[in-house]
Amino acid sequence: MKPGNELDRVRKRLFNRRSFLHRMIYSSLIATVIATLAVGLGSYWYSASVLQKEISRANSNVLQSSAQAIDQKLQSIQNAALQMLSVYPYSNNLDDNLSQNDASLTYSLSASLNAFKNNNRDVADVSLYIRNRFLLSGAYGGYRTESLIDRHLFEDRLHAGKGLQWVFGQYRMTPNAQYSGISLMISIPLSVSDPIGMLIVNVNSQLFADTLARSRLYKDEVLAIMDAGRNVVATTSNRLSAEQLKSIDELAPHPEGNYYTDPYNGIRYLVSSTKSPLYNWSYIDLIPVSELNAKSHGIANVTILISIVFILIGLVSVVLQARKAYRPIRSLLHSIKDGQTAGDTEELADVERRWLDMKKQTETYMEQLHGQLPILQETFSLQLIQGLYLHYSKDELDNQLRKYQIPVQARHQLFLLTYDLPLMETNRYKESDRDLIIFAIRNIVHEMMHSYSISGIIVNLLNQHIAIWLWDHSERMESDGRMGFVEETRRIVANLLKLQVTATVTGVTEQVSALHEMFLSAQATLRSRIVIGANQTIQDKGIWQDVHPTSYPLDLELQYESALRQGDLEKAEHALEQFSIRLQSSQVGFERVRILYTQLLASTLRVAYSSGYQVLDDWKMTDPYSEMNKLQKFEDVNRWIVQHFARPITTYILNVRDRQYVDAIQQVVEFIHKNYQHDISLEQCAELCGLSTQYLSKLFKNTMETSFIDYLTDVRINRAKQLLRETDLSVQEIAAQIGYLPQNFFRVFKKWEQMTPGQYREDYLKNVE
Repeated sequence: MKPGNELDRVRKRLFNRRSFLHRMIYSSLIATVIATLAVGLGSYWYSASVLQKEISRANSNVLQSSAQAIDQKLQSIQNAALQMLSVYPYSNNLDDNLSQNDASLTYSLSASLNAFKNNNRDVADVSLYIRNRFLLSGAYGGYRTESLIDRHLFEDRLHAGKGLQWVFGQYRMTPNAQYSGISLMISIPLSVSDPIGMLIVNVNSQLFADTLARSRLYKDEVLAIMDAGRNVVATTSNRLSAEQLKSIDELAPHPEGNYYTDPYNGIRYLVSSTKSPLYNWSYIDLIPVSELNAKSHGIANVTILISIVFILIGLVSVVLQARKAYRPIRSLLHSIKDGQTAGDTEELADVERRWLDMKKQTETYMEQLHGQLPILQETFSLQLIQGLYLHYSKDELDNQLRKYQIPVQARHQLFLLTYDLPLMETNRYKESDRDLIIFAIRNIVHEMMHSYSISGIIVNLLNQHIAIWLWDHSERMESDGRMGFVEETRRIVANLLKLQVTATVTGVTEQVSALHEMFLSAQATLRSRIVIGANQTIQDKGIWQDVHPTSYPLDLELQYESALRQGDLEKAEHALEQFSIRLQSSQVGFERVRILYTQLLASTLRVAYSSGYQVLDDWKMTDPYSEMNKLQKFEDVNRWIVQHFARPITTYILNVRDRQYVDAIQQVVEFIHKNYQHDISLEQCAELCGLSTQYLSKLFKNTMETSFIDYLTDVRINRAKQLLRETDLSVQEIAAQIGYLPQNFFRVFKKWEQMTPGQYREDYLKNVE
């Protein structure tokens, strides 16, 4: 017998017997089907129950958000109404003034009501009811009290003894003038037992309807709002009566929701409810269980589909695993047969998946990088014109241009723009508005570049400057070819922002490396506006290009300017001395030194002009530049600058700052005394004065020798002590009048006076007796 035939016989006997393999496949398949069905059915039942629980929780969160939103709007209306009542004409003896039948007062009252209604879109109408006189309505005009249909309702509310209350009901002035819904009623005056009238603010019912509409997700879902008196304020459907909603509201809230069955039509609802944190209103959401089950049916279909998919996957897996059990033997047989082994391609699939993931991640990074390209271009442009790439070769610089997608073969030009704030007496801008001004200028320049089809990059600089790097591939960009665009841009910026705007445009170059020298030249041209006048376009003639950038100590000039702006004469003199030492060590000629000192003098005049000091008024008959050029020694030039400019400028700045400090602190003190009964903060006062919060806090403490909060507390406590001595108001009423919650008032008063308000009143009464 041949060896090959014997081998085939053994292989067929041992490995072609499929019955065991088939039983293994069948048993594994049955186990897979049973496990998949068990998991699928369990997942369905669990998902259906969890769905209703999660929907209930989600609805509760939505209701809470809606409740908070409505509370905030109602609180905003209440605060606005109280604020209106705290100012003229309501705050100054309104009863006495009304007795004089002053027509102007009635007009002022009507105007304030109309203004209040127009400024609050959630207010349907606002009315002023004065007992035995009239009712003024922002929507319907004025009526005598005798002509009001529901006058008794107004009188009942007025005698209810509640100074401020939210009520639900219907009020009729005339058959054609009536209102039904939520109203805010505030007695006038607020804290007296016998008010002369009240302010009635009618809330727009659309506020509640819109809020409920935004929260509605199901077709037959019912949402309702009930006030603290259990009146139905708003509902999305009339399917449930007010009595049914009240019974639903009595159900104890449950985190997983309650259920309610309508006795009239048998519809079963999943009920979610919440209470508003501020006004204790009820917000109710009822979703038909049938609509929830419809979503559960969708889950069932998905579960069946997933089960079928997993059964198929299990079948394939069982077959493959069973075949894999024979793979080593099969590989051995193949090796015996022809010297080859079977391969496995699973690792290649994993490598392919990893490569696809890396490709997707790379595309994401490229998209993010493309979104950041404008910022990267601006940063590179700023560094380029400031000279940080002077040591780069042409090829290296060209590579940087390609990296930031800037054309290499083009004609380049710089356009600089700056603004000067007017004097402090007429300045409409605050110090904190500088970033906003720069932002507005950037947008205007961008629109102008788009309208002129000009390519370039806008770069933010220090000291209120903006640089625009322009480029063009054509020959039409000449040295003065952009003057029309520059002048029109400057004029539009000046007119829109009401500022003095000065611009300059440089010559044209094909060498990107020359932009740094062009930038220095343009900066010097802008500085010359101090002498030749601002609010115009100045053509840069390139007269500063012969000054090597390393020969001018720009860092010392910045230190000198900073010292002048701070009013520090000593630091300014020190920086000026170091300036002359640096120039002497650079071994440049004295004529070159005159040019550099001319630039420094221009910086000095710019500081004086920006500070509001008209230093050139003393030089009407002579030119300061000519006078300085007559001097032959460094020390003489420094002494001359200090005497005629540095000392007068720092003295002026210190005087102005002292006046500003006194005025700012006085403004804050007056604001505290007028508004201590409101919730005022250091941030409000800082905004009022145009100062930062930290700086105002330090300035207030240095001036008043106490902190802001201690001073405010002292004013409030002194007022509280006066009310405790001179009135019979309760401690809670006094706390409300001085801007405290009762619990906070007790704590602060005891800490401040070492006794409670009640003890203070008792001690005072004992001493009086």
